[in-house]
Amino acid sequence: MKKFLKILTGIVASVFIIMIARAMASTPNLENYIAHSSSEYSFQYPSTWFVNDTPSGVRSFVSTTITNYDEAFYGSINNKPDYTTLSKITIVKLPKDKNQSFSAWLDAYIALGKADWGTTVLSAEPISVDGYDAMLHTEQLGSLPSPVVYIHKGNFVYIVIGGAFDEKLNAVFYQLVETFHFNS
Repeated sequence: MKKFLKILTGIVASVFIIMIARAMASTPNLENYIAHSSSEYSFQYPSTWFVNDTPSGVRSFVSTTITNYDEAFYGSINNKPDYTTLSKITIVKLPKDKNQSFSAWLDAYIALGKADWGTTVLSAEPISVDGYDAMLHTEQLGSLPSPVVYIHKGNFVYIVIGGAFDEKLNAVFYQLVETFHFNS
């Protein structure tokens, strides 16, 4: 029995080491991007990263998460490597009243974020994403400044939220936004 447990422990440790090595991959090679397409949008991301779409029929504002670690693996054992090596990009879809301007919606959303979570907008710049009006912010929640893009499309605002401790990993965020396209 002890020999079996020793072998099993070795196997589990080997799998864990492989997963950590994959998760801790440093700056991604921008040449090794692959395409991801959901029912609403598409984008490119590093081939070594993980994409999780919220399943159809599940009520959630979060549509997609893109990480350099396997959320299912680390979430199941509640054990993550050094947080400074992790990066997560989240795409959220929120409704916007058809009579409300994008600017008014964004002002209200930012005010709510400041009141509820202490979010501070460090910079804001109007941009265009796939031909749609958008705003690129650098926002700070706690000690981590993060890039955030708000994209106005019809009666919705799509929010692409970056989260990385390493500025090099934020390159993935900007590449994803640059390749972001709506399917209709």
